[in-house]
Amino acid sequence: MKLCGMVLVGLGVLLAGHGQAHAVSMFGAKASGSELDTPGIVTDGGPGSSSASINESNFNAAAGFPAVVTYLPELTAYSQNASQENDDDITGATAEAYQVFTSATSQTIELNVNLHAIIVGDAFVLADVFVYGGSDFGVSDSPICPDSSLGQSLFDGTYFCGSRLERSNLFIDTGDVHLPDLLSFDVGAGDEFGVYAILRARSRAGSADATQTLSLEFVDDQFISPVDTPVPEPETTSLLALAFGALVLRRLERLRA
Repeated sequence: MKLCGMVLVGLGVLLAGHGQAHAVSMFGAKASGSELDTPGIVTDGGPGSSSASINESNFNAAAGFPAVVTYLPELTAYSQNASQENDDDITGATAEAYQVFTSATSQTIELNVNLHAIIVGDAFVLADVFVYGGSDFGVSDSPICPDSSLGQSLFDGTYFCGSRLERSNLFIDTGDVHLPDLLSFDVGAGDEFGVYAILRARSRAGSADATQTLSLEFVDDQFISPVDTPVPEPETTSLLALAFGALVLRRLERLRA
């Protein structure tokens, strides 16, 4: 009986651990924000979410994938704050999303990035778009990637591991401004790559309006497909492991009888 128990525990630990190593979603959207008179941070969405939104008195944010075929993020954020009593009196809203893609052929991919923001007073909008890929690309639940380098952290505690193929960094702190950017990177046939976008609107005595959207679009998406099937979560895998272990235990008890 002791041996059977050890087998059960060992199988449960082994299978549950294996599930944790691969229990990551291939896409997700999240919106978050905070202000002085709102305790804590308001959030919506998460891994596996195709959209997220929040709407408070002084800030709002939304993240989603309106282009269903390609699942490229479209993000909006708005922050308004009339207080300037202290240097840290800041209201902020953040929208972010990520998606993993695969390329059916070797090609140079071009990705259009567009940001439109309207700034009044002491406020700003910051947008970042990261593209990760390469032969060692993958989504990991560990900050230390296989090559011992630090990956690009995502909002759900996972990381893009691999090579940074491109990055766009857009900043607007005055006026009504449109900022376009073009990212270009090479991928091989069958290669996967990840796109992560984050949009932040911050205000201390004014408003940061990025509701005119941070949008991304492939110039040509003919051979690009989203990888949007998440594997089982760790809790689910653990339950499956325990169920399998129980079956093994019952079988061993019958043999001993």
